[in-house]
Amino acid sequence: MFRLTVYRVKTFNRIAPSGLSLFPTELFSVGPELRNPHALLLRSHPLSVDSLHSGLLAIARAGAGINNIPVDECTKRGIVVFNTPGANANSVKELVVAAMLLSSRDVLGGVKFVNEIPKNLQGPAFKQYIEDGKKKYVGRELKGRVLGIVGLGAIGATVANIALAMGMQVLGYDPYLLPPTSPRVPLQVKKLDCLQALFAQSDIISLHLPATKDNHGLIDRTLLSECERGTVLLNFARSEVVNHNDVLEALQTGLLAKYFNDFPMHEYSGHASIYSTPHLGASTVEAEENSAAMAVTQLINFFHHGDTVNSVNFPNVQLERTRGFRVSLTTLQATNCLSIVLSTLGVAELGVEGLNSSRRDAVAYHLIDLDREPSGEQLDKLRAIKRVIDVRPIGFA
Repeated sequence: MFRLTVYRVKTFNRIAPSGLSLFPTELFSVGPELRNPHALLLRSHPLSVDSLHSGLLAIARAGAGINNIPVDECTKRGIVVFNTPGANANSVKELVVAAMLLSSRDVLGGVKFVNEIPKNLQGPAFKQYIEDGKKKYVGRELKGRVLGIVGLGAIGATVANIALAMGMQVLGYDPYLLPPTSPRVPLQVKKLDCLQALFAQSDIISLHLPATKDNHGLIDRTLLSECERGTVLLNFARSEVVNHNDVLEALQTGLLAKYFNDFPMHEYSGHASIYSTPHLGASTVEAEENSAAMAVTQLINFFHHGDTVNSVNFPNVQLERTRGFRVSLTTLQATNCLSIVLSTLGVAELGVEGLNSSRRDAVAYHLIDLDREPSGEQLDKLRAIKRVIDVRPIGFA
């Protein structure tokens, strides 16, 4: 007889209480000290392979980046990894807008100038000092300038929208642009098929791409050489996507006028043309609450229904609940495995009332609603099928 499990969720970092409160307390035990958890919930905590114990079923990252999680190893072990795309998009967008404004108007320099006015200046001399000094801080308007956006996902699309509202021309490059992302990208964005062309035509370039093996150090000397002198580079994506030595060289030669980024490095300290913030992109109350709520909801739906929506390593699968008993099944590097599963269920005289399955790379994931609860022996027969790495009884709706 299937018994409803109280799932243990171990937390790392500070997770917004408003998100944690969404866990039904009668069905989930949540905290930082739990042992042998069924799920991990974290933000930027670096997760080691040693943390992936045999009973772990899911990991939820309250944020977009997943470079702190050993995703490949999770996949091999049948552990579903979630992130929260779009939950912090507005927060990052606002920081990007601030950087664009600061890149065009030397507000920081002007404030420093005023704060350093000699105390003995008063009256007409004070006013004249200001009038003479402000000439050094003449800027440019953003209206009419060209913004190039690399990566038109949730964040890149919102940046494009606000840039257009400010009267900028917007170019976009994203070779992976597919629905449902593309409808969020305004029609006024000129989409380019060539990254070099975007660098050559943009006054300001904003990076919004994930850190993957394919784009590690993507922004290098070759790309930067396409820039017109005085281009501004913004990186609120990931530190790894730029070649730092090549950025420093481009600043020295004048191809880049300024580099705004959210990833401080020792090599950048004291550089007059580099403006680094301490990873503030998602550091707003609203972004932390949105990310926590989204991550918690994903874990609840995974454990209660088997949903894998927003998984980064499993296919995104949902199935409307019927009155049947639900089982999830995962296979790795398998072909024609579903037909063997269905045949096994047929031999056991278990009727299938609902089915949805999909594949992502080597992983296939299946949600199956049965007309009655399978026995432990019947579940073990499914687990014994070659290439099946996980069978989980979820229960009745």
